[in-house]
Amino acid sequence: MFRGGGDGAITGADAAGPGIVAGMTDILPQYPLEKDERLSRCMLWRLQRTFFAAQGIEAWRQGIVPHYITSNAFIADAYARVVAAYLGERLALLKDAGQPVHILELGAGSGKFASLFLKRLSALTRRMGPAAPAWKLVVTDLADRNVAFWRDHPGLRPFVERGVLDFARFDVENDREITLVESGETIGPRTLVNGLVVLGNYFFDGIPIDVFQIEGGNLLEGTVTVSSSQQEPDLDDPAVLGRVSLAFTHKPTVAEGYYDDPAFNKILQTYQERLGNTSVHFPIAGLRICKLLREWSGGHMLMLTGDKGYIRDEDLLDKSEPGLAIHGSFSMSVDYHAIGAYFRGAGGQVFEPRHRHDSLLSVGFLLGAHPDEHRATRDAFADAIGEFGPDEFFGVAQMYEKVPEGATVSQLLSLIHLGRSDPRLLGKCIPALNELVGSASSREKLEIYQAIEQAWFLYFHLGDDDDIPFEFGRLLYRMDYYPEALQYFSRSIELYGENPHTRFNMSLCYFYLHQRDEALNCVAKTLALNPNHQGAKGLRIEIQAWTR
Repeated sequence: MFRGGGDGAITGADAAGPGIVAGMTDILPQYPLEKDERLSRCMLWRLQRTFFAAQGIEAWRQGIVPHYITSNAFIADAYARVVAAYLGERLALLKDAGQPVHILELGAGSGKFASLFLKRLSALTRRMGPAAPAWKLVVTDLADRNVAFWRDHPGLRPFVERGVLDFARFDVENDREITLVESGETIGPRTLVNGLVVLGNYFFDGIPIDVFQIEGGNLLEGTVTVSSSQQEPDLDDPAVLGRVSLAFTHKPTVAEGYYDDPAFNKILQTYQERLGNTSVHFPIAGLRICKLLREWSGGHMLMLTGDKGYIRDEDLLDKSEPGLAIHGSFSMSVDYHAIGAYFRGAGGQVFEPRHRHDSLLSVGFLLGAHPDEHRATRDAFADAIGEFGPDEFFGVAQMYEKVPEGATVSQLLSLIHLGRSDPRLLGKCIPALNELVGSASSREKLEIYQAIEQAWFLYFHLGDDDDIPFEFGRLLYRMDYYPEALQYFSRSIELYGENPHTRFNMSLCYFYLHQRDEALNCVAKTLALNPNHQGAKGLRIEIQAWTR
């Protein structure tokens, strides 16, 4: 287990959004907070925004908001492969070779995915040589505190200095343009002459939707009454989200003219004409942001997104009214089918995984290309996501939340390689590896060391409780890789501060390297931190006897 504690669990709840599911309920006395409001305009979204603005990076550092499934090395590698293929095909289509192709990440949260993606895309485009156009990733979020965290993060600064990374606050519900923090560049309608790549994981499930009911071919508008299980003196307190329930009422309406965009109304009308009795969870904010980004890109755009949601025709049938998955904030399943209809209506293409998903639906949308163009992009999606993608990888990773008895070093290395040496996944394998490395071959130990080095290259420090460098150092110590272990113990102290366990492990490394003075120095520091540390007392006697 990680020395710092915390569950750090890779579980199904991480994908589905753990917490209370709020819906229609009369189990407890209910206190109405807001009555008969259109869902996209109700108070829930204000509380959502307040939560993220107040929490900042703590929402991810403390594990309040689930994110591992969309912030691991596998999904970053998969997305980077598709984007690299798209960039290669864009080279012949550039209108201004002096400008980069912009890549925009929406709702970037912790910044961990951005870090992983940058490292992988950099490697892939270096291989392409002159076949890759210049590119720049713009990482965005609603919370100013998140933007400030990214700017100060030492793991991201090298990319800023290379000119391939910038940041921006982006309020997707209100902003029509954004200003980049580092360059001062403004991005708005028709400014991106070379097109746009959009990345959005766990993004569409947290922005406003509307709800409709189809009954007997008639379209009914749904309005929501938000109630709490207790009286709420502060309606701006995000904690209210954990106590709310929703009740819907319906009244007849018509699709024509309902929204200010005929394309949105057409999607809604098509649902009315094609579907039987069902509830429609219309992603109005998602459609509006797609329309805005289409304007920014001049109609040339690739979007990759992963979320809990649905995209197949049959998934629209017999749906019930939406509920809330509560995890500090809240989320709702995404109707990617409607977003796909918008892209197809604009002459675009939709990329879907071949298999049904269990936890995360990853899809792609492409605008501005003839069906025969961007074939490499379509093929890259099929290879990197469509056959065995982020959802399948997460399912495998869940199996190894507790490494099964009898697993071998070779089997664990295969899992680590499948996960692209993801630091957290490797960390989950460390307890088993600690038990197995004593009998591991020299080749296996070398492969473990190489996996640790790659995982450290990918590591993005959030300041959470899992002291990964300490665990890496302890595994290396058990493999007799003493100089290498010392490096990771030093990194642990740099990131997590002085700790008697870390210093004692360092003293052991120095002891076996026959470096007496350094070993005694670490013993002294161990005892200064914990005067009753029995291991350090015994080692001090042994070192002094050894040197007489």
